[in-house]
Parts: sequence; structure tokens; C-alpha cells
Amino acid sequence: IVVLYYDDGKKMSQDKYKEGKLVSAARWLPDGSKCPITNLKDGNGVIVKYSHNGQRMYEGNYKNGNLTSETKWENGKEVEEVK
Repeated sequence: IVVLYYDDGKKMSQDKYKEGKLVSAARWLPDGSKCPITNLKDGNGVIVKYSHNGQRMYEGNYKNGNLTSETKWENGKEVEEVK
């Protein structure tokens, strides 16, 4: 299990890996509330990452523990989609 924190000590993310593959993930906004979009269970789903000011920076889609596509954001706007 890998846990990361924001600068103020609030939890940012918690990822669980099995045999090198991501099997579950949770994300929190800088205010401490749980991300309503991130939903990765049994290696399938989506992860959203936020900047320290609460803006969406990244969204990744996973299947069977592997990243299948990703989108990057800047200043609240989508800037790049990679498949």
C-alpha cells in the first residue's frame, strides 16, 4: 500500500498493488473530502489526481490493473488526452 499526503498532512492518495499491478485506489481533495470521481477496484476504474489548490490535474483509466488512457488538465481545462 502506498499512501501520499498533501503538504498540510491531509491524505492525498492511497493505492494498493498486487504483483506489480494497481488493484485499488482512493483519492482525496485538498480540503480532506473524498474524491467523488475516483473509483478503482479490482484493477478496473478511474483515478483523478488534484493539485494542492484543488484543481484536477490528471485522470487515468485502468483495466486489469493497467493504465489504458490518461488525460492531463491545466487550470481546470483539459490539455492533453493520451490513449
